[in-house]
Amino acid sequence: RSLTMIGRLNHVAIAVPDLDAAAAQYRGALGATVGAPQDEPDHGVTVIFIELPNTKIELLYPLGDDSPINGFLEKNPSGG
Repeated sequence: RSLTMIGRLNHVAIAVPDLDAAAAQYRGALGATVGAPQDEPDHGVTVIFIELPNTKIELLYPLGDDSPINGFLEKNPSGG
């Protein structure tokens, strides 16, 4: 029986209640490269990519009242 190992992780998406505060935390705590906010209206989010040596973190923030992220943040106010 062979085991399949997971390769390099492309990115992890995290919903956040405050995009600027989350970006500042990753920049300050990890010294990460923080990209500019990008509105993605087709997905209902604003994203910021955080680049680390071995992966990326995608911070997601609701873009408008109909964003699918709103429901998640209502249930999880701290994000996740």
